[in-house]
Amino acid sequence: MLVKTSMDQSLIEKIRDSIDILDLVKEYVPSVKRSGTSYKACCPFHQEKTPSFTVSPDKGLYYCFGCQTGGDIFDFVMKIENMSFNEAARKLAERAGIDWHQEDLLTEEEKARLKLYKLMDFAKDFYHKQLFSERGANARNYIKNRSLTKETVEKFALGLSFFDGLAQAALKAGFTMDDLKKTGLINSNKTDLFKNRLMFPILNHRGETVALGGRVLGDGMPKYLNSPDTPLFSKSRVLYALNFAAPSIRKEGRAVLLEGYMDVIAAHQAGVGNCIAPLGTSFNENHAKLLKRYTDNVTVLFDPDAAGLKASKRTALILLEQGFYVTVATLPEGLDPDEYIIKYGADKFKAITQNGKDIINYQLDKFLNGAEAISAKEKSEFAAEIMDIISRQQDKIIKAEWTALAANRLGIEQSILLENLNKQKKPADKQETKEVKTEKQNLISKFLPAEISIVRIILKYPAYITLCENLQNTPLKNTEIGVILKNVALLYKESADGFGLTQKLIQTMPEFKDFILELLAKDVPQGFKPKVEIPALIKRIEDFYLQKRYKELQQQLSSYGPGQVPLTLLKEQIEIQKKLKSK
Repeated sequence: MLVKTSMDQSLIEKIRDSIDILDLVKEYVPSVKRSGTSYKACCPFHQEKTPSFTVSPDKGLYYCFGCQTGGDIFDFVMKIENMSFNEAARKLAERAGIDWHQEDLLTEEEKARLKLYKLMDFAKDFYHKQLFSERGANARNYIKNRSLTKETVEKFALGLSFFDGLAQAALKAGFTMDDLKKTGLINSNKTDLFKNRLMFPILNHRGETVALGGRVLGDGMPKYLNSPDTPLFSKSRVLYALNFAAPSIRKEGRAVLLEGYMDVIAAHQAGVGNCIAPLGTSFNENHAKLLKRYTDNVTVLFDPDAAGLKASKRTALILLEQGFYVTVATLPEGLDPDEYIIKYGADKFKAITQNGKDIINYQLDKFLNGAEAISAKEKSEFAAEIMDIISRQQDKIIKAEWTALAANRLGIEQSILLENLNKQKKPADKQETKEVKTEKQNLISKFLPAEISIVRIILKYPAYITLCENLQNTPLKNTEIGVILKNVALLYKESADGFGLTQKLIQTMPEFKDFILELLAKDVPQGFKPKVEIPALIKRIEDFYLQKRYKELQQQLSSYGPGQVPLTLLKEQIEIQKKLKSK
């Protein structure tokens, strides 16, 4: 743990020891790949094209050289899930199958948030029970007519709202009007928000109930109604059914974006489990960043009407800018997914989701197919539009192939399209986040390469700390590196085998956390021979300080006249000369 907490330290260590940080990170960053003794990927916390995010499974740590953040499993979950430490610890304990009984340590804010989650679960269960009540017959008939099975209804916890009842039941269960207001379950008149609707619980990617959606039964507007944004829910940060779809997305290596609840539910019932949908709002950059944790490939399947086609293109552009490979699929006859599945079957629907066209071929087909005569002006305008899409592609090879394809199918010289491409604004080619000159980097730059190498080696192989004892006789003793080495020596004696030393070191020296993490993130060269190379590095450091001191003495001695040179300085200079000659 790299943060201070009053939680039982033995529980923290038990959780940490039970979870492999690489397995954890892979769930959020599936593209992570081995690089030497560590693993690398593009950072999930900032946009970049060159991987600078590293994971060191042997140390249980991660670090990004681009945004200069790092830590252990707790830090990672806190940052990527935007959680407090206690919330992250609870999540990790559940993952590890460890009993977590630390409610007393929650802050007031965390307790209030937990209560809101409990209220949302209460509302979900309340509406689900009402669906199977005597008064729910009409809603059950509607579900039957939509060909949804009982298993599907249970999986998605579909429910039914009447014109009132939830607020009163929640108050009886110990919740308050303020709780109901904060979760958006009541309106300004303090009555139930959802009235006479088929209810769809909305879960976040962690499987927590954060909101509700409702489709009106009978007449009434709006047809679909979602919870407002609350402390638990933001439409721009939640994708419907991602909690169910995540395993299939990872297995298939692809996500399929649909338009609404019923589309997604029908697809999952048909066995196409990698389908998800945005919620009452356009797909945006936050959705893309969330989805990036699971895959780099997305198929967009929206309605084939004008609004759907426009939304498909807009969504594809956002995905391209976030580094996805995007294909677009459409269903014939203007059918919705559930209608298509009923008419043609699950296998044909799955085939359509798997055989979408890449965004360039899709746009070219739409422009060229069925067109009897295309004017030069229309072609010019479309060429600018298609090159705008291509400019957002981050992969240079795909970009080149797409440009050649567009030139061939449009009958335009490729050089002309390339000229057009160079004029386009290239969001995908934005300059990568540069490493800002921070206090930590200034700290690194003030030391010799040999000094940085020594501390990096010792952090990775603390058993060799005894070879560094002579460094405590150099000026390095009073520097940050000297203090780190001194603490490593003390901690190594305490642990005997060095197990967990890095974590303890960071707890002992939290002000050096980033410095230590960056040093650990870089690999020690292969074939490293510690008993040979550590003494060689130490000699280089000692020689440097001896030469530096010798030059200082020369300057001091030159300022004295004949017969005025202090004997102590002269003796020191002679001793240094002897040491340098003997090395």
